[in-house]
Amino acid sequence: MIIEFGIPNGAMKINADIFFQEANKTTIRKMLKYFKASSPDPEAVQEVKDWIKGEIQNLKKTEHTHWWKVGDKIKLTERYEWILREIEKLGL
Repeated sequence: MIIEFGIPNGAMKINADIFFQEANKTTIRKMLKYFKASSPDPEAVQEVKDWIKGEIQNLKKTEHTHWWKVGDKIKLTERYEWILREIEKLGL
């Protein structure tokens, strides 16, 4: 999923699949603040939330398919759940 939002010097597009997995929490919070500051329409916010919830569901469905990757999937699930909480904290 590509998320587009304004930043002070222009616009930014991020690939959520990669960004949310690799960025640290401080960077994710900063991105979410910029996203909020760009006054996204409610449909765009809901689309991001739905995408994250879908990713969580997919990870939980496949959690037990490969025992050697269960720890990674649990960590990623927890990260996506944290991102949802951060979105709610910002009032998006």
